[in-house]
Amino acid sequence: MAITPAATWLTQGGWDGGYSARAYWLHENPTATVRVLEFSWGDDGVRTFTGYGAATVSLEAGVDPAVYPTLEPVSSGALTISTEGAADDPLSLGLWANWPDGGATEIGGRPPARTEEVLPTPVLPGVTFTAVAETASNPLRAAWRAGLAATSTHTLSLPAPAVFTSPSSGATVGGSTEFTFSAVPRAIYVVAFEPTDPRSRLYVVTRSNTVRMPDLSWAGVLPPSGSVTAAVSAVGPFASMDAATAAPLAVLPRAQAPWVAHRLPPRDGFVTRHTLDVQVQ
Repeated sequence: MAITPAATWLTQGGWDGGYSARAYWLHENPTATVRVLEFSWGDDGVRTFTGYGAATVSLEAGVDPAVYPTLEPVSSGALTISTEGAADDPLSLGLWANWPDGGATEIGGRPPARTEEVLPTPVLPGVTFTAVAETASNPLRAAWRAGLAATSTHTLSLPAPAVFTSPSSGATVGGSTEFTFSAVPRAIYVVAFEPTDPRSRLYVVTRSNTVRMPDLSWAGVLPPSGSVTAAVSAVGPFASMDAATAAPLAVLPRAQAPWVAHRLPPRDGFVTRHTLDVQVQ
């Protein structure tokens, strides 16, 4: 079940097939769409989609509305995904449905084969799909393709990651220390310096593969000290910094994956992330 356009957290309630959802919004109370997908389930996840229904509901703070969409039969498509460039890293594969009036719903996920992993899809008017392949190691790598037809074949290519080449893990660093990392074609970089104290966290967005910790004490930002995690994220593809600033960098500055339902990127892309711990004197 999904509610769009509001962001939702879903929990199953009881054994009667009912679900509850908590929605958050700003400004006036919205009218939302509740969507229900019916499917059969096997050991490897979703196997066949059999029904779909949608209904509108007016949301009001402090009120628990109930809605009962009528399900109509729906046929299943087959999205075939191959993954390349991942070496021997363990992979996961996710699939999202993009609704024509906004929002997205995760409808499947599994450890993918390297070639021709077939994912069932609901065949619905105006609905496209986004496939995401990612590794969970350090460095993390992920790639996604958006706007996919219910029945189609695609390849996801994971780029080589941006990896710190200096300083070394555990090194003692200061404001003059240069943090250098490997280059990724058509990427912009976000370098994060994250101490325990959130008031001292710093982020640098750049096209260069060498940065220093910025001094923002003039703006009242405490300088990082002690144990600090440095992280470099390469995000793309972007032809220029201007192109990057024109698009929402949904992956930043949070460490969570960029395909949370209400932040799903609308275009093809990739992200890599590498971290190391240093001591700031």
